[in-house]
Amino acid sequence: MKNITAFLWFTVGMSVFSQTESLGIQVEDPYTFRPLPDVWLRVTQREDTLYYHAPRGVMRIPYFEEGTVKLAVRGYEILESSFRPHPGMRLVFTPRPLQDSLPPQNAWIEAYVRNARTLQPVPEGTVEISFGPHKWSKKFSSGSWKVQKNELPPWWWQLPSDAYVTYRVAAQGFKAAEITDRVALSPLRTVFSLEAASPQVIPTAKVQHPPRRVKKMFEHSIAFPSVDSTACNRLPSLIRVGINCDCNDCQDVILMNLEIYVQRGLNDEWIASWHEESLKAGSLPYRTYGAYYVFHPIDENYDISNTACKQVWDDDYATSCYLAARATRGKYLETPGGAIAFSEYSAENNCLNPSSSYPCSCGDGYAGNGTDWPCIEDTVCRGYERYGHGRGMCQWGSSRWADAGREHTWIADHYYNPGDIYRCGTEHPHPDLEVLNPLIVPDNVVPGTEANASVVVRNPTDRKTDKSLINVYLSADTLGPTGPALDSTVLWPLEAWSSVTKNFHFTLPDNLNDYEYILFVADPRNEMYETDESDNIAYIPLGGGQGVGEDALLNAVYFYPNPMHDYLHIELPSAVRIKEIKIFDLAGRKLKDLQPHNPFWNVSFLSPGVYAVYVSTADGRKGIFKILKH
Repeated sequence: MKNITAFLWFTVGMSVFSQTESLGIQVEDPYTFRPLPDVWLRVTQREDTLYYHAPRGVMRIPYFEEGTVKLAVRGYEILESSFRPHPGMRLVFTPRPLQDSLPPQNAWIEAYVRNARTLQPVPEGTVEISFGPHKWSKKFSSGSWKVQKNELPPWWWQLPSDAYVTYRVAAQGFKAAEITDRVALSPLRTVFSLEAASPQVIPTAKVQHPPRRVKKMFEHSIAFPSVDSTACNRLPSLIRVGINCDCNDCQDVILMNLEIYVQRGLNDEWIASWHEESLKAGSLPYRTYGAYYVFHPIDENYDISNTACKQVWDDDYATSCYLAARATRGKYLETPGGAIAFSEYSAENNCLNPSSSYPCSCGDGYAGNGTDWPCIEDTVCRGYERYGHGRGMCQWGSSRWADAGREHTWIADHYYNPGDIYRCGTEHPHPDLEVLNPLIVPDNVVPGTEANASVVVRNPTDRKTDKSLINVYLSADTLGPTGPALDSTVLWPLEAWSSVTKNFHFTLPDNLNDYEYILFVADPRNEMYETDESDNIAYIPLGGGQGVGEDALLNAVYFYPNPMHDYLHIELPSAVRIKEIKIFDLAGRKLKDLQPHNPFWNVSFLSPGVYAVYVSTADGRKGIFKILKH
């Protein structure tokens, strides 16, 4: 991921709000960079709730150690997040307009030049652009700087798309600032923030009682991702981006909508002049990578840094990247189990010149590295020097494939499917969780006593599962928990064809008469896609013993045919004596006692479906066998 000196007011750092016992607040439009008027903040700390008002979108508020900040501005979405800020931290809010559309752009480069402390327009000044010996300058006024395509010097269009130019902004009464960024070979919109030469103080906002209309705005809640495993709706709404960072150690935070993060950040990792299908392809891992860190934040105050240590993001955006991101809104990459994938990418993944830092055994004409990412035939990159770790999408490769006529969906599948990462909503293989061999000690449960239990969880597929939970419940039936949870533990990812035993300890409540079963439920919130969603529950009747799961007599007893039709046969060694056989439906209802001395039974009375056959032997062994009736 690229290394870039960020645009912006990021460069003025903590000097914007120098008071150490306060927090600086900025609220601005995400596309025009202008401060928003009539801003209200609600800060909830412990049991105290305070409201602050900012007429011009910039203010200081008293420092708080830990709390939740919620922002309301008419015409914009509600933003809310929890923070444990350090004194002097700056919180920047860029709420998404409810009428989300691209601001009109009638110039090749449009820039807003503002006072870094007040966010107000800088009256006039000069912007100089240079690349090596080449220089070009233009004056600006009223805080606005626009350059038409035909105004730019001829040398500009002779630069390669990955070249970097330097902008130097100067204005009377302000300190000059230099910023380096990739040349704009497609329309670009950005902001320059200048620090005034003389000190300027931002007053601390006073606690205010908001009018009724404002309190009603705060009643709107934030949309959180669903856990419905049948839909592509697991993206978070918001992301906290650390800025002014030393790698992953950041001083300030921006809170924004995830889609705005992608729209304004894609041009910082992909080159805006590339083919639109390449940009669309890049928007998928860019969005997914940010979303992954929302669920795995690197700090208690921010999810991801804006540096190359994670994913570059700065305060500009290109129209081409904005449109590409809008075209793929809501689309992301996932694991076989449906979790947000860790969607890495790098500049040149061709395995031409492996190094000690990034070893590779694939050979020229292949992406990947052959160790932690598979070798992928990548003919368009043959002969190119490797630059990156080789995992995930090749950025330059995405450009070459797009130029060759490939669509963004093909490009994403080409680079990610071999690594078991897939576009959400596409057909792909899933892992599975089977819950087997439930046991409880003592087997005669008594209200108010302590009990120990165990269960085996197995993944009988060639795909790794996602991290999940396994919970123990009381229930009136076996279809799903109807009573309280007794215990819970983390179920770490299971490799293909592997299993794990999970142990539990709990105290049984006094009202056991309300329930008939103890359920062991894997993936209780249905967060993971599975090959078979029907085998995540095992149960033990409250009378004790072993419940539905892999039979404890697996090596001794064999039922056939399975699937069965009208007759069910049993085969067992002569040393095994059957004491009783009972057949249940999967709701736990006993359907019939079968004669233990017969070798086969007429089961024509059963409807097609799955059933559980309970077997106990004379020597005390018990087990449950799953049988399918056609």
